[in-house]
Amino acid sequence: AGVAAFMIPPVYYSAGIAELSIWGFLAAVLCMVFTWNAFREGKEHLIVAAGLSLGIGALARQNVIVFWPILGWFVLTEPRFRKYFVYVFATSALIIPLFITIHKMGHAVGSSGGVDGVLQAIESGVALQTIVKTTGLPWIIFALIAIALQMILKRDKMQIFYLVFFPAFYLFFSVNPFTWGNGRYQAEYVAPFIVL
Repeated sequence: AGVAAFMIPPVYYSAGIAELSIWGFLAAVLCMVFTWNAFREGKEHLIVAAGLSLGIGALARQNVIVFWPILGWFVLTEPRFRKYFVYVFATSALIIPLFITIHKMGHAVGSSGGVDGVLQAIESGVALQTIVKTTGLPWIIFALIAIALQMILKRDKMQIFYLVFFPAFYLFFSVNPFTWGNGRYQAEYVAPFIVL
């Protein structure tokens, strides 16, 4: 937790370099902090704030949508949060015009990727190379051991946020391959895991 808390200020300090990518990180962090406080501190109304952070965050950076399924699972499986379901997901209506526009006109970086892009990245080994080069093999090994130990020893519902890796992986490699090597896009997807 200390390392994660230490890493958050440098991320915001480097926001000028990351440009708009910082908004995805901010929305993810706020979602996890609000969810944590709603779950741990009993402040149930903060689960609505988690949804709001994703709704507004998705307007700034579309990759924030990868958190919606995880937050949805959290709200549906936690009985005390179910009564807030409509309020949490009402903010997702904010991004409907974006999806209509993308459907009608396409998206600049998504026009040549999709499932084929993901399969190409996996089959060619680019996906694994990108992850290893961005994070570093020692950190990956350390993170996997730490996550495994935490999941075995702690058994915490907040660990569901680790599953964000799968939709984030799909979204990252479904866009045009020319963006795969861009450090700011890589950081945008990796940085939220710092908080966990």
